[in-house]
Amino acid sequence: MILRLPGLTSSTGGESAREFIDDDFVDACRAGDVIRFVDNPFNTISHDLENADAQMEGLGCRLAASLLKKNGVTQKQISVALEDAAEKLDSGSLSMDILRIMQELNFNYTGNQIYLRDEFFNKLEIYTYPNFSKICFRECYFNIIELDSKTQNATSPRFEKCVIHEIVGPISLKDIPKKIVDDATEIESFAHEARTNSDILALDIPLAVRVLLTVLRKLFVQSGSGRKENAFFRGLDPNARAYVVDILTMLQAAKFAHPHKINGPRIWMQNRAKSKEAREILGAPQRSSHPILVKARRL
Repeated sequence: MILRLPGLTSSTGGESAREFIDDDFVDACRAGDVIRFVDNPFNTISHDLENADAQMEGLGCRLAASLLKKNGVTQKQISVALEDAAEKLDSGSLSMDILRIMQELNFNYTGNQIYLRDEFFNKLEIYTYPNFSKICFRECYFNIIELDSKTQNATSPRFEKCVIHEIVGPISLKDIPKKIVDDATEIESFAHEARTNSDILALDIPLAVRVLLTVLRKLFVQSGSGRKENAFFRGLDPNARAYVVDILTMLQAAKFAHPHKINGPRIWMQNRAKSKEAREILGAPQRSSHPILVKARRL
């Protein structure tokens, strides 16, 4: 009966193997398990999650945060769940899911010092708030870490003996506040966004149009199902930043994106139906007569 559930298709793993068609559907399903664990981390059935090796994506984290908020979850309650996942279950994936849900809710971690050890994580975004200073990653591998320029040592998690493939934001070790990363942590590259958008920002077109293109690129080209609003300002000089709010308002009116906020930073979600239009604009910004470009040229 399980093999005949809607949303499943045949897998290359074997005749009776199945896999989900829609990644977002999988993410939504994962959210339910994490919510039940946060509600009652001492339930032995919930401890089956200790073997989880895949973390939720942005959609799952936002869904879980929204439902937990509706259920009246408290900062202390979710901190207890995170401590149990990290120290008693030693589950890195579950701990990361809870941590990212806390980011969505803007909840500080208020429990005892915890360590996440010897785990693989794809991506982590670090901002000034909430406060995760009692969380330490030890001997973990990260594919990407996004570190906001305003992040302070007093609120950031710590990284000890970790390997970080890419850090987005800082341009060198000197740009990272002291004590966030120890000397034994290896950082393979600094992939600051100013570099990835440098070709766009160097075009001989109005500044507002260049800002529009960088915003579209972050929404429709870079990975993820949504972007925090302050990410659109990163990599821009003060003159360019002055256009960001107007550009986002314009894109919302044209139904390219819409804002979403639970209790933390505002997140902008792309309208996937507009992906083709966005890529056409990005592919021919000087020749396209798309109404969005026309309006940006008038700013």
